[in-house]
Amino acid sequence: MTTRELREYVPGDDVQQIDWNATARLGETYVRETEGETDRQTLLIVDHRHRMTAGVDGGTMLEYAREVAGGIAQTAADNGDPLAFSAVGSEGITTQITAGTTPQTYTNIKSALYDLQPTAEASTQGSRSAPQARQLADRLRGDTSPFGTALSAYVEDQTQYVQRFQTDPLVSTVRQAQSTRGSDGIIVLVTSDRDRAKLREAVKTAVQGDSQILVFLMPHCLFEPPALSKLDELYDHYRAFEEFRRELERHPRVSAFEVAPESRIQRVLAHRQATGVTQ
Repeated sequence: MTTRELREYVPGDDVQQIDWNATARLGETYVRETEGETDRQTLLIVDHRHRMTAGVDGGTMLEYAREVAGGIAQTAADNGDPLAFSAVGSEGITTQITAGTTPQTYTNIKSALYDLQPTAEASTQGSRSAPQARQLADRLRGDTSPFGTALSAYVEDQTQYVQRFQTDPLVSTVRQAQSTRGSDGIIVLVTSDRDRAKLREAVKTAVQGDSQILVFLMPHCLFEPPALSKLDELYDHYRAFEEFRRELERHPRVSAFEVAPESRIQRVLAHRQATGVTQ
């Protein structure tokens, strides 16, 4: 494949030609024209576990994830590229849409994205099994007390999974995708950096085939409200995130992008510059 020029995206361009680094840097969608490219399926995997609630209303990780994933879905729809979708909850896959190029497929994926809500925390050792949870949900049905309502919402979450996994749900979703789809194509992961070891494992699993991997990462440190006195500590966390992002990109088929509130990034960097401390 021979790389040619970088130019602004126009409807009809191949989604696989999008230069995500330039797009993130310039604020508009750009493509890098190439030769020898073939149509490949894109699998969009979006994390909506409880950790994605970090942030404030209108600016949580999940809301940023929706926007990023929605843009990818729209780009695929504009170009007629085959797109599949999996939503990852705390215990497994909550929504799964097979690859397609019909208008209905794209509509279903975008609808599923905007319907996503954070899932309850994963069950811990000693917690109720799924059958026990269903029995408890049956007993709580009709209990309108505040406690009954809250507990019912939690246990009923147990029944909302398309497929459950005993191990990390993001890693398991990627592993399942690698075993059921072709070895090439594009895998897009939209998640946070909250568990870097598991994310590293998910990316390592994804690159075992010939797929191109795009990782859109929300740094947890930029979604938690920091105290002014802790901006130096926040900067250190941000540097650690950036080192992790670059680590992921060391593989030639992996591109990792930061997704975070621009105002928060600017605040951290401006504070660092004002203190006169250099890296």
